[in-house]
Amino acid sequence: MNYLNTKLLLYILILCLSLGCQSQKADVKDMHKITIDKWQGLASYAKSRLNHYPVYIAASFTVEGLNRKRMLINKFQLTNEVNQTQIDLLSPSFKNKLFCNPNCHFFNEYIVQDAKVGATIASRLFIDYEFKLFQFYSQLFLLNDKIDLLENINKKYLTAYLQSIVTNNKKYNSLDDLTAYLNDVLTLNKFKLFLADPKNMISLTDIDNKENNIWSSNFKNKENNIWSSNFKNDENSLWSTDFDNKENSLRATDFGDKEKPAEILAWVTYLNNFIKIAKKEVEKKEVAADIEIGDTVCSFQNTLGTVVAIKGLQITVNEFALAWIYNDGLLENAPNGALHDHSNNFTFTAIENNLTRHSSKLFSCEIQ
Repeated sequence: MNYLNTKLLLYILILCLSLGCQSQKADVKDMHKITIDKWQGLASYAKSRLNHYPVYIAASFTVEGLNRKRMLINKFQLTNEVNQTQIDLLSPSFKNKLFCNPNCHFFNEYIVQDAKVGATIASRLFIDYEFKLFQFYSQLFLLNDKIDLLENINKKYLTAYLQSIVTNNKKYNSLDDLTAYLNDVLTLNKFKLFLADPKNMISLTDIDNKENNIWSSNFKNKENNIWSSNFKNDENSLWSTDFDNKENSLRATDFGDKEKPAEILAWVTYLNNFIKIAKKEVEKKEVAADIEIGDTVCSFQNTLGTVVAIKGLQITVNEFALAWIYNDGLLENAPNGALHDHSNNFTFTAIENNLTRHSSKLFSCEIQ
């Protein structure tokens, strides 16, 4: 009888352990899916116009610490391709991606940590870098305005300009350094210098021939590929052979708020608020002789706005931003005329004013 009881207890113990492991793996699988939805949702929200060009933002990974258990994203560069150990941050996908240290693991592989609840590599990375990724993708969103300006100059030659940036092969150790670099090179002045440089004339004159090669079948339109409603998500393929997860697009135009997970909704709302206040460089211009409806203008009260009506010397402006400056780490009102008299960086807050000012109180300006 004792033997039978012992055997029954062992059976129950093994069954409980088995159910516990299955439950734990199910939790990790759910967490991994949320991670992928969040990460890809950020990239979709940014709607980076760089996705329209044959370039990638490649991220590489290393580990540190005595036990080599802390993973770092510490190599970033603009490139023409990504390998199996890199992630394209413009359109992040973890399918068949490997993390090697020196043994290789899939990013969606279940890794047990110190006999506690485990996680996938992708989940662990996102938890550590969530806020930095918030900042990075909000900066990508703001870069779209700069890219629009360059496209208005010459969209075709912008492809050649981006290729020249890729050729520089610069690598950065942080997302902040990378975005600072992109903000520096994606300016009208730098683009115009590129167009005016005789050394670039060859690439500019035969770009029509090269463009078809650049946009060859080897280059996939990443945005359409990643966010297509028919695109099958294999991120979870290692969990089970019958786990068939159709990837959900997180583009706001694709579905209403009710279809978004509550956690994602709160997350995107936070990102919206985060983007409202961002550092921008204001390029001062001389007072324009002629101001037209639709122009962006600055006032000597340090507001930015769009001209909506002109009546003689009276100009009505729909003001959308107010400039501030940092003084010894404190945010303060910029002195009157700061936007006109200074070229340093400002911080802007969103405002909504519709004011009429005399033309002498306004000057043309651009946000770079």
